[in-house]
Amino acid sequence: MRIKFFAVTVLILMLMLMGCSNRVISFDGESDNWKVMLTNSSETEMAEFTIRYIGDEYAVKDVHYQFSGQEFEANGYEENLGNPQRDIKHASGAKFLDLEQFPLSIHIQWNEDRAETISLEKL
Repeated sequence: MRIKFFAVTVLILMLMLMGCSNRVISFDGESDNWKVMLTNSSETEMAEFTIRYIGDEYAVKDVHYQFSGQEFEANGYEENLGNPQRDIKHASGAKFLDLEQFPLSIHIQWNEDRAETISLEKL
């Protein structure tokens, strides 16, 4: 009887600890000119993303971006990406994206006449 009670107690504690663990969801996508990374933590529920220019244009300006998903939407504007760092980094409001439909997409426009839409896949 004691062994059975001990085993049940250990099992319950293990399930509680697993339920408290931090789950991180990552999304990734790349085109000829952009690499996009999105991470989301169950602990903080913050969605953090990096949009990195990987193309070969020297001047990258007037960058408009818009994520479009069922659970996650974010948009923004950067007037001028400097050299050599060409990243846009932001964190959005609290939301855990474990139910996001795939693929999640982002539309990016820059330099007045350039545009791409990138699909992000869950890693």
